[in-house]
Amino acid sequence: METVAAAAGGRLLNPLGVVGTWDWVANGVFFGLYHIHQPRGIPSFILTGLIRASSAKPFEGMIMQQPISLNSHNRYEIKIHGQLDDTLSGWFGEAKARVETLPDDDQMTTLSDVVMDQTGLVGLIRRLHGHGIVLISIQITGETK
Repeated sequence: METVAAAAGGRLLNPLGVVGTWDWVANGVFFGLYHIHQPRGIPSFILTGLIRASSAKPFEGMIMQQPISLNSHNRYEIKIHGQLDDTLSGWFGEAKARVETLPDDDQMTTLSDVVMDQTGLVGLIRRLHGHGIVLISIQITGETK
């Protein structure tokens, strides 16, 4: 099982407890040395590694719960840059579209109640990318039964 710290990229070492309580220091040093191909940046990489590893230490052993599965249908809110034309809006099923004008006169379309599984979502993201549509955010808003 993966810990929150490992998922955050803060823990690179000590899966067997070899280093002990100072494992965060070893993680920071190894993170810096991992970037040996950038010798001038090693001190800053070590400092960054120390900060990331020490901040991840309190979450050690916490197991991430995955509330959704790959085949569960979920409800999403998707924000894209610009406004969709009518031919592309069919990709989102019965979703409700709301267009906002941003302070810089750009437009953003928010599609709410988009229901699909993970496979459908990945396919949708690929189609949007293939048409040059800029994706701003995707947020899960709930699971459907």
